[in-house]
Amino acid sequence: MTSTLQLTGLTKRFGPVTAVNQLSLNVAQGELLAVLGPSGCGKTTLLRLVAGFEAADEGEIRVGGRTVSAPGAHMAPHRRKVGVVPQEPSLFAHLSVAKNVAFGLRRGAERRAAECLELVGLGGLGERMPHELSGGQQQRVAVARALAPQPPVVLLDEPFSALDASLRGELRQDVREALAEAGSTAVLVTHDQDEALSMADRVAVMRDGEIRQIGSPAQIYREPADPWVAQFVGDAMLLPVRASGSAFLSALGEVATESGAVSGVPETDGRNAAGTCAPLALVRPEQVRLRPPGDGVPATVLRVDYHGHDALIVLSLGAEGTPGLMRLIDGPDVPVEPGQSVHVSVHGPVRMYAGTEAEAGAYTLD
Repeated sequence: MTSTLQLTGLTKRFGPVTAVNQLSLNVAQGELLAVLGPSGCGKTTLLRLVAGFEAADEGEIRVGGRTVSAPGAHMAPHRRKVGVVPQEPSLFAHLSVAKNVAFGLRRGAERRAAECLELVGLGGLGERMPHELSGGQQQRVAVARALAPQPPVVLLDEPFSALDASLRGELRQDVREALAEAGSTAVLVTHDQDEALSMADRVAVMRDGEIRQIGSPAQIYREPADPWVAQFVGDAMLLPVRASGSAFLSALGEVATESGAVSGVPETDGRNAAGTCAPLALVRPEQVRLRPPGDGVPATVLRVDYHGHDALIVLSLGAEGTPGLMRLIDGPDVPVEPGQSVHVSVHGPVRMYAGTEAEAGAYTLD
């Protein structure tokens, strides 16, 4: 598949700080890629490099087959023909909605503005002024304006962060459908895991200026490349395990791996080099199930975080009080309250890592 956006060995430094470090990435025609990472990981700098708002120190950027950034060459932002949807809509207050979308277009501007407003669900609102629209509608106008020139790449810089939760969910899917219908190649920069996993065709997880893993949303969640990715994307427990014959034992009892073994990890309950332990089992809260009394591992409910459709249960496991997490679908037949004694076990295979003691239990429960 043809790549519309190609980044090769991209590096950007601010004094002694390397914000983006030797980053290479290809985004296919029509693909929506989410760049997901914590604050300070370099994701916004990456977007600004592609848009041309910052000049790269090293590496090459190609957009739609054209080299827009290379050693000794930096194409100005307006010549790159890259669409940008910022965090705030930044509409022209003195122009109508349609004229905001058509701004900068030449031939067929009125018709193209109407087409793009239809794409984002604002057909018939072109004559309104920006102040007559809700926040969500204004953000839709910003998306329409970015799509209007038919750019080879559209960059979305956390465009839903200022909206309330219910509106965010609706607008995410509407924008995704609009991008798909327009055939646009898009890069979404976000720190919101739900946003990245629900919108993107692929997710690139970024940390310290580098991509730690790239793959489909399901791959990122189910098969995280390392303990850090596992803990950053979704709720997770990393529990030390010890081998006992063909079984692996943890604070949640016996756990099974997909292969029945831990690749590259010695079968030991002792320590490796200083500060390391082997191995660690990644357990997602939805894998932890309630068991009948006397079965599984005893636990005490410390806290119940109710979310409506489900609840995240914070547990104290066994006699040692190892912290644990369990997710339950809401229902009257599963009463769980703080202080309650329960029995739990792990359902399904887990993913194993050789890790450090700092990674084991590095998740927080507060």
